[in-house]
Amino acid sequence: MKELNLKQEKFCQAYVMYRNATEAAKAAGYSDTSAHTQGHRLKQRPDINERIEELHKKYNGCVSINTELLETQGDVVRMKAIVELKEMVEGQEVASNTFTGHAEEVIGSSMINKTSALENAETSAVGRALAFAGFQTDASIASADEVVNAQKQNLEKDIYTRMVQFTKALTDNYSSVIAIQTHIANDEADLAREAWG
Repeated sequence: MKELNLKQEKFCQAYVMYRNATEAAKAAGYSDTSAHTQGHRLKQRPDINERIEELHKKYNGCVSINTELLETQGDVVRMKAIVELKEMVEGQEVASNTFTGHAEEVIGSSMINKTSALENAETSAVGRALAFAGFQTDASIASADEVVNAQKQNLEKDIYTRMVQFTKALTDNYSSVIAIQTHIANDEADLAREAWG
């Protein structure tokens, strides 16, 4: 059998899990817009079907994937995926391992997340769980861009939180600040101290 490239191998592994060419193509990294076409094109290839058959034999009845929507809070979607692998010997389960992946997406944060943040989070969570389980991935669980973006978002949240706190403190104490400013301008230090207290 001709050696498959990384994306094709990921497609085959995902097809064994999903039993759906479009979903397998998405999990392999094809875009939502091309997944249907690419998935069905790949399923027509004899080498792809041969690899899928090998994987079916290896994992038949031994793999399950479950996803769970953890929460939607404002524009944030959080998903969890669990991959369970069972080792079978002569039809008997001898071992079981569970691998978990999580993902978070912000609705509207990218073109794809304007319409498909939930699906994007689910696919990312499944991909991470599969990576933890040892299925072939592109050698990373969180991309450098994802890490940088998360750090940037945390910094922006921190700056925003501080600005809100400052604005609230200023609003809550506005009349005192104006009174102190006025008393200081009029050389009324005792009245400024009194307004401060």
